[in-house]
Amino acid sequence: MAGMVGWGLCDFLGGLYAKQIGPFRSFFWFQLAGLASALILAVAFTTTPKVTSFASLLLPIAAIPYSAGYLFFRGLGIGNISVVAATMTLWAVFTMLFAFISLGQRLTTTQSLGVLLILSAVTLASAN
Repeated sequence: MAGMVGWGLCDFLGGLYAKQIGPFRSFFWFQLAGLASALILAVAFTTTPKVTSFASLLLPIAAIPYSAGYLFFRGLGIGNISVVAATMTLWAVFTMLFAFISLGQRLTTTQSLGVLLILSAVTLASAN
């Protein structure tokens, strides 16, 4: 529950600050706050932080697609927060599509209904 509140707060404040100080600076500060939070949690819940060489190799590689999150803040700076945030829920549909294509996983009837509801909600939210 707290994660959902935090996510919604980030969307709201991200849109607010993207319009005020620009999407790049707001993305930078939000990511810096997230890094600080992650470091605090890592120190608080581990006795000995372990960073393997494989993880060190993956970190710069993962940073490249992760930086595409700037586009979300760019969208928040240009469009309505409610429409942009609703459109971002399409990640779940793309995950299911990739799982279907690459792993051959199938959706149940209930899950298919959920995909249709997501697509309908995004369409209705973006309509004038």
